[in-house]
Amino acid sequence: MIFDIADEMLKDGVDYTVLPTDDKWFGVTYKEDKPAVVESFRKLIADGVYKADLYSDL
Repeated sequence: MIFDIADEMLKDGVDYTVLPTDDKWFGVTYKEDKPAVVESFRKLIADGVYKADLYSDL
């Protein structure tokens, strides 16, 4: 899907940059994916990567 979006942007002449990252990406495609993703975010919050309230600094 993301490749379809990028391909369409290229066809439309839209400039974009793909930024490199070593971070892990999480996706929830099926309801069975949710518990693992929720636990992963809990760990990121416990490790100080994210604040529990993501919008507290806005």
